[in-house]
Amino acid sequence: MEGRFEKQLLQCKSLDEFVTMFFGLSKQQQMSVLGDEIRIPKGTRLYRARKYEGIPLTHENDWWLPPADKKKKGRFNYPKKPVLYVSTTDFILPREIGLNVNEKYYLAKYECKEDIRVGSLLKSHNRITCLLHKIAMAVESAEKLTEDEKMELQKCKCEDGSISNFIGDLNSVFYIYKYLHRDLYDITNKIADLLLQKYPEGFRYCSCYASIEASGGSSVVTLAGELVANYALTEAGAKKLKLIDTAERLYTEEEYKNNDRKMLISANLKVYNEYYKLKN
Repeated sequence: MEGRFEKQLLQCKSLDEFVTMFFGLSKQQQMSVLGDEIRIPKGTRLYRARKYEGIPLTHENDWWLPPADKKKKGRFNYPKKPVLYVSTTDFILPREIGLNVNEKYYLAKYECKEDIRVGSLLKSHNRITCLLHKIAMAVESAEKLTEDEKMELQKCKCEDGSISNFIGDLNSVFYIYKYLHRDLYDITNKIADLLLQKYPEGFRYCSCYASIEASGGSSVVTLAGELVANYALTEAGAKKLKLIDTAERLYTEEEYKNNDRKMLISANLKVYNEYYKLKN
């Protein structure tokens, strides 16, 4: 991205102004901040979870892209334009689909029949990419956080609504939604559009419930590795998967406690923030 545009974006007075200005730039400028390609190797196992809603989900057709006319808007899909949301790990999926303790769900396991090449928002030395990365993984509302997580977040006292704070604070993914006067998914879908223009099989993204990661600084930092992540796959990407099996599960209290991400909002992040501090 041209320096003058980056400077203008970083000087925006609000997140809404930043979003409006960024998506008002030419496609060439927008595409220039996309991250590196990720190759999901043949043989990789991927997982998908779905709530149990009274109907067993054991038929193979239950685990591919849903009919377009039945698909509502999601984080990275417009209404009637489905993608397949999968992950390399299964332990965060109950939080992703909003399960409560003692609720049943189904877990599907896939395997890549061949390599899948997807896009990402992993890019060094680019603060615009950094903020887009955070928006893409942000929680939608306070309802997505546990009471412990809310209390831990209050201790940080790091919210000031500035663009520089959103970029420099790893915890901002938990409160960005407060500073948007529009639907978060409207923005994340625009980000998805950019990625899919360049990477038609899908793209990698990070869940805020997973190990924390950051993009845009002097180096890309992923605590669990770049391959360990969530993926939004198009029909072209999903065709490269085969379904291995499905299983009914119960979301236990122990699993719920293990998925409480208050440790991501703890004092430990202060050390990590210092290590990954972005230059002004």
